[in-house]
Amino acid sequence: MTLWWLGLSLATVAHAAIVTYNFTITMEIPKSKCYTSPQILINGATPGPTIHVTDGDTLVINIFNRMAKEEFTMHYHGLHQRSTPFYDGVPDMTQTPVKPGKDYQQRIIIDQSGSYLYHSHTKLHATTALGALIIKEKTPSPLQVRRRALGLPN
Repeated sequence: MTLWWLGLSLATVAHAAIVTYNFTITMEIPKSKCYTSPQILINGATPGPTIHVTDGDTLVINIFNRMAKEEFTMHYHGLHQRSTPFYDGVPDMTQTPVKPGKDYQQRIIIDQSGSYLYHSHTKLHATTALGALIIKEKTPSPLQVRRRALGLPN
C-alpha cells in the first residue's frame, strides 16, 4: 500500500514543470503608433508577453532592469502567493525594488488557476509595464471528473 501511494505522489510531482520567462525592462518610446513619450516596456513592448503556466508548476521570472535611473518591481495581481509572499512585488513591503542595471529572479509556486494580470508596482510604471497571466487548471483525475459530474466537492 505504501509503495502504491508513493508512486501516485511521484506521478503527481512529475507533471509539474518549471516555466521560465525573461523580462528585460527598459524605458523607451514604443515602436507603435500613438506613443510620443518614453514608456516602461517589457521585452520592448507594452503590454508585455502573456505568461502561460499550469496549476502546480513553478513560475520563474527573470527580471533584468535595464533602466538607467528607475527601480522596478513586478506584482502578480490575484495570485495568493501563500508560499512565496516575498515575491509579491510590492515595493518595500514584500520585496525590495530591483535597482537600475540589476537583475532579480522570482520563483512562484502556482496553486490556483484562472486569468490574471501582472504589472509593475513601482511609481506609474503599471500604466505600461503589464501583461496577462493565464493559469490552466491541471488535468483533473478521473475521480475528480466523476465527483464534479455528480456535483460533489473535490
